[in-house]
Amino acid sequence: MDQQFEKIKAIEVKIQKLIEFNKNVAEEKAMFEEENRQLTDEIKKLKETIRQHEQQIEFQKEQLTNLEDKNKVLNLATSETTETKEENKFLKTRIDEYVKEIDKCLALLDK
Repeated sequence: MDQQFEKIKAIEVKIQKLIEFNKNVAEEKAMFEEENRQLTDEIKKLKETIRQHEQQIEFQKEQLTNLEDKNKVLNLATSETTETKEENKFLKTRIDEYVKEIDKCLALLDK
């Protein structure tokens, strides 16, 4: 009878170990499920952040395109102004030369 009692005791010890192991596995499972939930939430937040950054990039690309267009217009306006200034300077010089020639002609006529 002692053998049977020892076998029963050994089985009870193994059952207790299995119960403890099952409890530990269940705790680990709960811990991993919580970690999984947290990581899933973090992934959602990061995806939202990425989406916002992509929208911001698109907006900034549009702004850049608009600014480049404005810059082209300003450059054209500036270059036209520069050409006009250069033309004006050239014309003023020519007029000054004509005035000098006219003055010489008038001086010759007065003699």
